[in-house]
Amino acid sequence: MENNIETGNLDIVNANHPERRGWVLGNFVEESKLRNSDRCEVKWNRFPKGTKKSSIVDPNKKERTMTILISGKWHVKFKSGEEFTLSKSGDYIIYETMTHEAEALEASVMLTVRWKEI
Repeated sequence: MENNIETGNLDIVNANHPERRGWVLGNFVEESKLRNSDRCEVKWNRFPKGTKKSSIVDPNKKERTMTILISGKWHVKFKSGEEFTLSKSGDYIIYETMTHEAEALEASVMLTVRWKEI
């Protein structure tokens, strides 16, 4: 019988695959049939206070990204100059492919989902 159920812990998945920088679902996940997908990518990350991230993206990629704050406080500044702070559990930001910088204003846990535009 085919196994159509998987359980686990995303912190452990990330510890076992640091090269994926928090991405736990996507076409690069070869060890799991259920987390391997060419339609969607999911990222689970914990960021200590003060962590700064820069994202330089290919503007030709037609993707959308949604980041949801699980806990903490997270600030995002886009190349366009727009800035947003996620401060309550459940706050989210969704955007089309664009370069941005971010900083954990408090220790933060984030869930990010990325998918290709049709």
